[in-house]
Amino acid sequence: ILTSLNTLVQNSVLEVYQTYVEALKKAGNFDAEAQKIALERCLALIKVNMPKELETWLKQNYSDIEGYLKSLIEAQIGFLKNNAKFIAKNYFL
Repeated sequence: ILTSLNTLVQNSVLEVYQTYVEALKKAGNFDAEAQKIALERCLALIKVNMPKELETWLKQNYSDIEGYLKSLIEAQIGFLKNNAKFIAKNYFL
């Protein structure tokens, strides 16, 4: 279940970066408000794509699901930032 959740979070973060964040950063318009919007978009993607089994498991194991998801999103962003060169070199041609 945790692998499924981590994959869902990772894919959502990458999608929001690709479809929203990247263009704003290139234009120099990625400010605090844009960060909030990106986070909300990512949360929405996770919720829409979350299998029922995973949703049920989260409800049974976490009292603050949204807070937990935000923590996972931030962790994924940090991982991607800190490993961007390695990821680009090894996974994208």
